[in-house]
Amino acid sequence: MVEIKFRGKTIPFVEGDYEYKGEWVYGYFHKTYKGDCFIIEFSKTGLVLPGKKVIPESVGRFIGLTDKKGIDIYEGDNVL
Repeated sequence: MVEIKFRGKTIPFVEGDYEYKGEWVYGYFHKTYKGDCFIIEFSKTGLVLPGKKVIPESVGRFIGLTDKKGIDIYEGDNVL
């Protein structure tokens, strides 16, 4: 069974004391009725963490495979 997870690149912005610099986040995907895309990160404790707004074009779903280094492959990845 393939694990369902997504990744997306955050939109650069400042929230309180933290600055998001366009980093990759991994977790569950959510799209609002307005078209905004969020990734809700996985939590090791089972708590739901707040979603981070991501660039819609950067979102990719895990395809269930890894490369020769064991790194997960997502839709849109260039694998040579």
